[in-house]
Amino acid sequence: MRLLGFVDRLYNKKISSKGLAIFRICFALNLFFEVNRIFRYRHLYFDPIPYLNESYIDYTVPFLIWMGVLLFLVFGLFTRLMTVFNYLFVFWIFNTVGVYEYHMDYTYLGASFVMIFTPLSRSISIDNLRRKLKYSSLTKLYKPVETTSVLNYFILIFVGVALVYFGSVFYKFKSLAWMSGLGIWLPASIPQVTIFNDQWILNQEYFIKFIGYFVLIFEIIFPFVFFIKKLRPYFLFIGVALHIGIFFEFPIPYFALGYIAIYLLMISVGLWQIIMKKVQYKKPRLQLFYNSECQFCLRVKICISHFDVFKAIEFIPIQEHTSKEILSNTFYVVNNKGEQFVGNAAYKKVIVLIPFFYPIALLAYLPGTFKLIKFLFGLVFGITKSKKSVKLSNNLENNKKKISDNDILFKKISYKSFKIKTAKILFIALLFFQFNVVFNFPFSENIVKSAVKINPSLEKPIKKLKNYKNILNKNVKRFFGITGHGVFVDSHYIGFDKIFNISYKGEFLPLYDEQGMPGYYLKGGIWANYNFRVNKPYVLDNPEKLKEGLIRYASFWAHKNEVNLNTAEFSIHMKKINLTFEWEENFLKENLSNPWEEVGTMTWKDKKAIVTLKHID
Repeated sequence: MRLLGFVDRLYNKKISSKGLAIFRICFALNLFFEVNRIFRYRHLYFDPIPYLNESYIDYTVPFLIWMGVLLFLVFGLFTRLMTVFNYLFVFWIFNTVGVYEYHMDYTYLGASFVMIFTPLSRSISIDNLRRKLKYSSLTKLYKPVETTSVLNYFILIFVGVALVYFGSVFYKFKSLAWMSGLGIWLPASIPQVTIFNDQWILNQEYFIKFIGYFVLIFEIIFPFVFFIKKLRPYFLFIGVALHIGIFFEFPIPYFALGYIAIYLLMISVGLWQIIMKKVQYKKPRLQLFYNSECQFCLRVKICISHFDVFKAIEFIPIQEHTSKEILSNTFYVVNNKGEQFVGNAAYKKVIVLIPFFYPIALLAYLPGTFKLIKFLFGLVFGITKSKKSVKLSNNLENNKKKISDNDILFKKISYKSFKIKTAKILFIALLFFQFNVVFNFPFSENIVKSAVKINPSLEKPIKKLKNYKNILNKNVKRFFGITGHGVFVDSHYIGFDKIFNISYKGEFLPLYDEQGMPGYYLKGGIWANYNFRVNKPYVLDNPEKLKEGLIRYASFWAHKNEVNLNTAEFSIHMKKINLTFEWEENFLKENLSNPWEEVGTMTWKDKKAIVTLKHID
């Protein structure tokens, strides 16, 4: 464990938790939109034949609950519990989608597992507000701890990015495209893979090869140096720029945005403080007078100040004001013009200045809605005039005691020591799992042959051990998302010289467009499914799989567009794609100009389809 002394140093270094909070918000939002897209296409994902032969499980309610869980994570409400629920949903759904999986699924799985153990709600969260309301007293306001260990930042980057890069570079070493500097050029030059025509960049041979080698070198060294403070800004810039490029170039937007969310953890926490100060008002827009001896008023003040990120409101106890007229009111505001607002008018003036309350502000001015809004607001944050709900702690000593680092858990092991040892074990385990997946040692073909040749009796135990290893690899993939990442390597291109689309009454279904680029159906997991499992390399070696896939997509589209499948006829079109592992000028342009040919029909009768394909050379 001494070799892992850096874990102790990372744990002992405490910094602001705002970066973790911003990651939580961005990552959960990105996953929310990913889940929302799967929800909208759930019949395509899970029905054997969409809407005609439906899945025995109705995924509607589970997905709605999952999206609710993710919104709770965004707002930081019941955060720890929501991370557990989110992991269970990620584990269940992403291990169920099967042929719709793509590499971001494993990042969601690994990051969601680690998120369970990280203090994501210490900053910018409703949980923090709830702690303030729970533990504050009339004599002293409770200030929650808003610092965390640097280790919590690095473990997420390690699992979400470093292990993935480590698991991908060994595939790229075996790739002719990447070893020739064409790792970026080739996928960007094939219509079915790219969504952006940037032929002018692709024509710059030396530049595009430089970018290809640069990305490869970046992924090689990132896992070993990302934690070095002086290098972090450079790796942050390169990583974000790389994934912005992926966002605009390829049909995997949530892959790109998800990684950018993880890269945000590399931003210096001091920068977030600077940004916060820059966006705050130099002078408050309102003065809010409240009765500091009123428990209800204090709770309102705590709640509003918690969400007042722009510092638009100055809070003044009425006890500090000498005017008897002012003392007669317990809650009112005064704007910069000296105008005074009391009651509902005061609340309205406050909520329009606080971003979190903007949705409420839009409703607040509708007739008859404000009382309902106040009721719901009070229900969520405990701000009601009920004596039971506004009771505050008499003193901080009566607050619920939390376990501290110095507390002894068992056998004289402190809580701090337990957490550090657990982190080390987790680090070693994850690293071992990734090594085990990437390398076939000690079961490579040459080693096994040599061992069996020397001692034939070793054949059976070696076979048994290989089986155990395969079981281990299968389970770490299912539970932690640790697997190999052969992304955009030669196997994605070799034999991928034909793409198929469907048309109805002369109009293409949104699979590929007229040029052969992915349509709006083909994004994320759906793009991976259609591009590499339905319309895949050497597609005509198994035409029945192609036919089954085309039927599924046609059925889904027909239902969405109210096309009667009792009697309907679709045309099937094919476009030839040129492939090469040597740089060529205008290669994408030539591929885009290749014509579509009509090569078959899909005839529906009584909601059953017959697909006929012509002979294709």
